Formats: sequence, structure tokens, C-alpha cells
Amino acid sequence: MTHEPREEILDSQVRTMHFAAKMDFSGTEGVHPMRKGLLSGCAIAAFFSLPGSAQERLPELLTPVDQKISDKFAARSNFDLRDMLYFAKRHRIVQIDFALLDKPGATFTITAFADARLTVQAMELATAASYGNSRQWKGAVIAPRLDVVAAAGVDSKQIAEQLNTVSFWSVNEPRDVPPGLRKELASASPQYPAVTNSPDSRSNADPSAVMKMRVPTLLGRWFQPALQSSLQIMPVPEDPRYHVVYEEDPGKTPQGKDFEERRRRYGDFRRTLEEERKLLGASPQP
Repeated sequence: MTHEPREEILDSQVRTMHFAAKMDFSGTEGVHPMRKGLLSGCAIAAFFSLPGSAQERLPELLTPVDQKISDKFAARSNFDLRDMLYFAKRHRIVQIDFALLDKPGATFTITAFADARLTVQAMELATAASYGNSRQWKGAVIAPRLDVVAAAGVDSKQIAEQLNTVSFWSVNEPRDVPPGLRKELASASPQYPAVTNSPDSRSNADPSAVMKMRVPTLLGRWFQPALQSSLQIMPVPEDPRYHVVYEEDPGKTPQGKDFEERRRRYGDFRRTLEEERKLLGASPQP
């Protein structure tokens, strides 16, 4: 397991891995980005969906949180979360029903927002040894399922398969927990056992300010037909018991003809964020 340094501009796939697990998944399947270029020369032919009543009876992967929790993460002092959400058009804080990812053939819904729901069925359950303390979960989209009509020379079958597949990485490894959560997590549940007290490697930090805790987290990226855009999910840096799901803002992703301008704007945003952090004497999440 390796830990990558933060870069000024990160590709969407690398950003997902960096913020969510601080791991390098290069050379693995990882989370597949759904770029606009994927649909070049293609047309979406049809949508197929389950009856509304059938979807309502299915379990849901993303469970809502109390409004007080959402309000806590709306504070401007959550610098790492604000950094992450620079690329978001909208977002919400959720918790994960991890038990659904352990059931072979399980069918459930993924409701990022009221207008963004998928129904999926488990395709693969990777072993815990698939990549250290992480494993990949794959599910087939049942509804709304896309059919793709491609122009000559374009592999419509491959494109349709990618569009109709959801892939997550489930990570369960020791994480550095901010001092404000140490006591709370240690006493909350056996689900969050303390691993060890570990001095922080950063020279400007209090050596006693970090405790490593084992907290299950999830990260992934998928295409949402109803929005014609991609969604991402990853743990909240300030409190990994919770996750943030967001719709990507295509106007901020550093790609396209105005790549350099978008990169410059993001760099300006991050410099402003770091100035605010220094004023408050806050340290970045490890």
C-alpha cells in the first residue's frame, strides 16, 4: 500500500483515490472515469427501468444522516472537504450500508439524489486480498439500463458494458483519525476499534494528535443516465464514518480546450483555502 503526495491538479480517477483512501491503484482496474469522449460517435438508444413500486421495495446503499451531521460538515473549517467539493455541482452527506456489498447477487438501489437513482445487482465479490485491505465490488445496472447505438468503427458493446456497470472500492485499513474524533470513535462501537497511538510524521504537528482507527470506507465513480453526468462517492476527510456523494461539475473538471484556465482557477482556489487554514492554525488531514 503506497501513499501519494497531494498534487496541484489531479485526474478525476486519481483524485478519487487520493482523497478517499490515500492509495495508489495504478495498474489495477480501479474506478473507471466516464469521460465525454467515451460517447463520441454513439447515441443512447433506450432506457429500461423497473416499475417504481419494485424499486421502492429494494434496500438502499446510501442512507441519510441527521441534519445536525450535515450542518457540521457545512462549516468552513472543513478545509479538506471543501477542497474535494470544488469539483462538485451539488453534494450530500450519507452513510453506507456495507452489508449490502457482502451479499452475493444482492439487488439494491443507489440514490445519490432524488433525481439520480440506479438499481444494481452484484456481479462480483472480490476477496479481501484483492488489494491489501481493500476489495473491488462490481454491479450490473438493472435500471435505468442503457442501450448504445454506435457509429462505424466504435465498439458499442464495450461502451454499453461500461455505462451499465458500477464499480466500488471498499477499503478497511487503519486510518489517521483527527484528535476531535479519537474518544468518540473509540467508544462508539466495536466497528471502530483503536489500532494504535501513532505519532504524526509531520514535524509541525502535535505527536499525540493522531490515533489510527480501522474504519470501513467506500469510493467509486459511476455514470448517471438521468443527469448525463458522473457521480462520485468517498469518505469525508474530517470524519471517515460518513461519506459524501456528489455530482461532478463539468465546468470545473481540468480537461478540454480550456484546461490551463481551469487548472489556474483551481490553483487559485487551493491557495486561498490554504491561507484560510493557516489563519485558523489548522493542519491538513493526513
